[in-house]
Amino acid sequence: MAFGDVKQYLQACPEARRSELVLDIAQGLAYMHSLDPPIVHGNLTVQNILVKPTGEACIAGFAMSGFLRDPKAELVAFGLYSGNPRLMAPEQISPEEYGMTQLESYTPASDVYSFGMVAYELYSDRIPFYEISNRYFVPLSVRAGGRPVHPGEKAAERGLRGEMWDIVQDCWRPRPEKRPIARELVRSVAAVIGLDAKSRSK
Repeated sequence: MAFGDVKQYLQACPEARRSELVLDIAQGLAYMHSLDPPIVHGNLTVQNILVKPTGEACIAGFAMSGFLRDPKAELVAFGLYSGNPRLMAPEQISPEEYGMTQLESYTPASDVYSFGMVAYELYSDRIPFYEISNRYFVPLSVRAGGRPVHPGEKAAERGLRGEMWDIVQDCWRPRPEKRPIARELVRSVAAVIGLDAKSRSK
C-alpha cells in the first residue's frame, strides 16, 4: 500500500480523521466475523492495518488466522504466532482462568478487545500501557483488571471522547461475552461519526 500501515499514514497525514479509520477497521472485522465459520484475525495491531490510496484502512497480516483455521494446527507451533500482550485480551493471557485452552481463547471477542486497543493507539499515538516499559509486566496488569486510562485532551480533540471512549472501554470488558460484537461496533462508531459531523456543520 502506498501509505504503508496506519501508523505510517498518520505520521504523514496527522490531520486525518481517525474515527473514520476506526470505522473502516470495525467494518473489516464485522465482515470477517460474519463468515461461516468466522475468520478470527488473532493479531490485530496498527502494523496490520494498511491504508489504501483513498485513505481507507484495511486489515492485513492474516498469518495467525491461517493457523487458527488449520485443522492440523498443533500447539507446539503456536509460539510462532505469539501476539503482543499490550493488545491481547485477558482470556488470551490466562486462558485457564476462563476455562479455555490457548487456541480456544482466540475468538471474535478477543479480536474486539484488540480492536479497542488499536483504536486507543490511533487516537493517542501511544501504545497501550505505554507507562509500563517492560512488556512482560503488562499481563500482570491486565489480569488484575488494569486497562489504559484516557490519554488526554489531544486524543479527545481527535474524537476519543464521550460515546467513542465508552465504545472503546466496552471492548475491554473482562468477560468475552460482555463485549460488543463487531457489527454492533460498526453501528455505534458510525453513529458517533454522524453526530460529530452534525456538530462540525453548525
